[in-house]
Amino acid sequence: MILEHARPCQLDFGGLTGHGLRLGSFNKETQPLIAVHGWLDNLGSFIPLMHSNPTWPWLSIDLIGHGQSAWRASSSYYYFFDYLCDFVSLIERDYPQGVHLIGHSLGAAIVSVLAGIVPELVKSVVLLDGLGPLTHDVSAVAAQLRLSLYQHKHPRPRRYYAEKKLMSLARQKKHTISLSACDLLIEHGFSKDDKGYTWSFDPKLFHLSPMQMTQEQVLSLLSAVQAPVLLIKALEGYPFEETLMNEHIAMLRHFTQNNIHGAHHVHMDKPEEVSQLIQRFYAQHALFSSLS
Repeated sequence: MILEHARPCQLDFGGLTGHGLRLGSFNKETQPLIAVHGWLDNLGSFIPLMHSNPTWPWLSIDLIGHGQSAWRASSSYYYFFDYLCDFVSLIERDYPQGVHLIGHSLGAAIVSVLAGIVPELVKSVVLLDGLGPLTHDVSAVAAQLRLSLYQHKHPRPRRYYAEKKLMSLARQKKHTISLSACDLLIEHGFSKDDKGYTWSFDPKLFHLSPMQMTQEQVLSLLSAVQAPVLLIKALEGYPFEETLMNEHIAMLRHFTQNNIHGAHHVHMDKPEEVSQLIQRFYAQHALFSSLS
């Protein structure tokens, strides 16, 4: 899938170089629609939605460690908190006029919490099969930290493939996702050397984080969100724990939920249906005109 008029760009995430893709018109007053993908994905995750809504001021971003963005230092971990710091620095510096946020999976976890950290800068939030980060009980801290340190000392080797099509087939085998969606993710997230083709993300992303938030911390952050929030839940998507999800939802002041049949990457497999739900949400909150 080719996006006409899309423009690659570099982003400064506090000293680390991020990779992004812009679409639509931008000026100093533009409140961009910042799109944040899920774990092990990349900005290609949002290309079907961008193709369906080309006039919106999109800024689709490769998270640090993903796609074509820089990796964190070899001695570093991928803390959820660090992603929040990346985006706070970017938004406060480059978009003091405010932003709209859309996130999938891990991206949904990031933008939902981000909206509580800088509520004055976040104008709307769209969540695709995710709401808030994964949490843990304090009684599990020792076991989690022990496993994380072990994984850091024994890194997972990168897997190589003879051709990109084999990467797509392997990804599809592990996840309920269309082959065309896999191809799109690979086009924006592969590297090649003398060993063959491999994913360009940092293998350390497979490591368990040393620390996660508690449920109480997440609820506190979500309670600070002021922007209207739309959750599009894939009915055959990620199996979220219902009690925890309901607690997250209860914290949000202006919340709308729409369910749609589809798997976890439903926004890639059914972009037109998902677009209609987002367009209706923007229209209901008088936001659509500012993005079209």
